[in-house]
Amino acid sequence: MSKKRKPTLPDDMPSYSFEDAAVLCRTLNIHLDLAGFLHGQLDLMASHWWSVVSNPVNQVLAGELRNELEQLEKAARKLLKAMAETQNGTWNAIHNASDVLRADRQESSGEDGADAKRDDNGAAHVGAPYGVTQFEAELKGIADASNVARQLQNSASAGRPSDIALEGWMRDAYALVHSKLGEPFVRHVHDDGEPSSFAAAFCVDAYHHLSPQTPTSLILNAMKKEISEIQKPVEEMKRNQL
Repeated sequence: MSKKRKPTLPDDMPSYSFEDAAVLCRTLNIHLDLAGFLHGQLDLMASHWWSVVSNPVNQVLAGELRNELEQLEKAARKLLKAMAETQNGTWNAIHNASDVLRADRQESSGEDGADAKRDDNGAAHVGAPYGVTQFEAELKGIADASNVARQLQNSASAGRPSDIALEGWMRDAYALVHSKLGEPFVRHVHDDGEPSSFAAAFCVDAYHHLSPQTPTSLILNAMKKEISEIQKPVEEMKRNQL
């Protein structure tokens, strides 16, 4: 397995203070009466964000994740193939060895017990130790799930952290800006790449409070992706009407 990237995270969960919300209100011309409401919404968004970003699973490089899933699937299918080709005599040898190991454990623990069962009745591997057929089914499940998970990762950017946290935060930002503040969730920028629309400025300023090291361009790209996801049902409906 490849070496994992170790994320650098703050010791405590970042959050927004009431003053942070008030600053956003003043900067973006939001009525100050909404500062308390905005503070509560931002703090909830920070909690959602932290629950994702603090999970090491979400910090694996997208390319590494695909490679590990592929290796796991190959290993599982290789073992499944070996089990399918194992002769009954070999399964009997394994079963007998299992009996010896089981007897040794019983002697060490002082327990009594009947001989280990075999998967003789209707099993694919006659004479195999009891449970092998179930293990084989579980192993196939792991191989299939690894394959599906790898396909789902194919759209992620290889070599860069899959920033699930930012994408989730952006979905919350859309709900807040569009549904609760009543502002259009549009991504307009100046020639220098700095945000010019209300929604873009909100996302950049608010997200930088949680993650100051995140480039503005990455935040705006996440916003672009979220807008694209929002528009998909509308575009699909238009296509169906043609």
